[in-house]
Amino acid sequence: MITFYSHIANMRCPTCDQLQSVFQVFRTNEARPSIWGPLPFLECNMCARKLRIANYNKTLHFLLVVPVFLGSAAFGMFVFSYLGLFERAGSEGPNFVGFVLVFALFVVPAVLLCARLLKVEVLS
Repeated sequence: MITFYSHIANMRCPTCDQLQSVFQVFRTNEARPSIWGPLPFLECNMCARKLRIANYNKTLHFLLVVPVFLGSAAFGMFVFSYLGLFERAGSEGPNFVGFVLVFALFVVPAVLLCARLLKVEVLS
């Protein structure tokens, strides 16, 4: 399923340039455990080629994603606290709705921008 987040990550088939579902492409990563288990490959929606993430470097991705995750979460909390949106009574931080919005509007898009560094390859 192609979502707004798939457009942010911009993972495309190298052969036909068709946009792929970011969540399905991430399931082809052998280093990332999933509830449903890793997929050996993902079939392209248009040309039916077998796709997967190529040359995944866990250390580099971890060193990039962790600061981006923490920085975007802190920035989102700062924005909501500064604007005074979704605050709990008598506190400085956002409530549950504010937390969910920070996660959906700041954290997930920032982490998916890091996914643009990952390459999708065609299996032969």
